[in-house]
Amino acid sequence: MNDESPSLKIKILCVLFILAVTAISLLVFLNRDKLHYIGNYGLIGVFVLCFISNATVFAPAPSLIVVVTAASFINPVLVSLVGAFGATLGELTGFFSGRAGKRIRNKEIGKLGNAIKKFGTPVIFVFALLPLPLFDIIGVASGFLGIKWYKFVTACLPGKFIKMVIYACGFTYFRDMLGSLV
Repeated sequence: MNDESPSLKIKILCVLFILAVTAISLLVFLNRDKLHYIGNYGLIGVFVLCFISNATVFAPAPSLIVVVTAASFINPVLVSLVGAFGATLGELTGFFSGRAGKRIRNKEIGKLGNAIKKFGTPVIFVFALLPLPLFDIIGVASGFLGIKWYKFVTACLPGKFIKMVIYACGFTYFRDMLGSLV
């Protein structure tokens, strides 16, 4: 047997992991209307909702809406920080799915994969910063390409935080500005 080829047991575990993440994503997506109750728990609720929103691989859930809503009654910068941590940890499900997928089948992933391979963490940071609904693709590609998990986290977290601060503080500013006009 080739030393580079993962064993059948590893392949089965990787397939089961991917199926579990997909099943959890589907459950969260189908029950997303019930998740807003977690938001009643302040910063812990923000963390949990942002984690769940970003742990759903390929079933986008709006963690930015969680942050913007919570910023209306909790410090926007603190909400953004907690939300960014939850979102970044949630993104690890896609990352590890990509890592598991590589063990099942080693295949090229195209231009996006080449950009991540060539530029690494700056690409992850930029995509985390952009308001894109399918950042999971970046996480899966990063895991597939063998980016270290801690490099993924250290690139993703600041991007998510800056994006969330812009949205949360921007919302709070415009809400207050509109309130003073009325």
